[in-house]
Amino acid sequence: METSLDDLFSEAIAAIRTATPTPAAAPSSWYRARGIALIHSDTGVLLGNFTEYLHRSQPGSRRLVREDPPMPVEATETLCGSWWTGQDEPPTPKRAWHESRLTTLPLEFRSLGVSSPSAAVYAVFGEGCLTRVELAADTLLARPGSSLSELVILPAGTDVIRDLSRATITLLLTQLGQPL
Repeated sequence: METSLDDLFSEAIAAIRTATPTPAAAPSSWYRARGIALIHSDTGVLLGNFTEYLHRSQPGSRRLVREDPPMPVEATETLCGSWWTGQDEPPTPKRAWHESRLTTLPLEFRSLGVSSPSAAVYAVFGEGCLTRVELAADTLLARPGSSLSELVILPAGTDVIRDLSRATITLLLTQLGQPL
């Protein structure tokens, strides 16, 4: 007696449905332990939040399942290498939250109405955006075309970003190779 392919397929599906999972793969063999934030040790990149499941009958066995919605994190773990990513590139390297760069340029102030032909400043960037412009040294400023009796001296460390002219900010960003 011949068996058709459809009959064989139906029998295989029925066998799969009635088969019981092995104890190691049975969902009831695993229990939730805690939430873990995984951090790549070489770069400091947060790889994601995971739920840790432990196996009831195999001590030391655990399974990590990525969780997309926010979840309570009870621990952090670091790991290194990139073999587990399935990609050729490792995670993006760690970079500073802020960066301070020294440059010298002419300064023009809007509300003070003063300028300096050359001043050293620290341009401070936070997450890639210009957040502060600090004078690197005490800076002598004067009104254009005024006598020496109309001088303003600002101390080193003064953040002058709010009063700098648009032209000065544009020149600063251009000198440092930053987008406008």
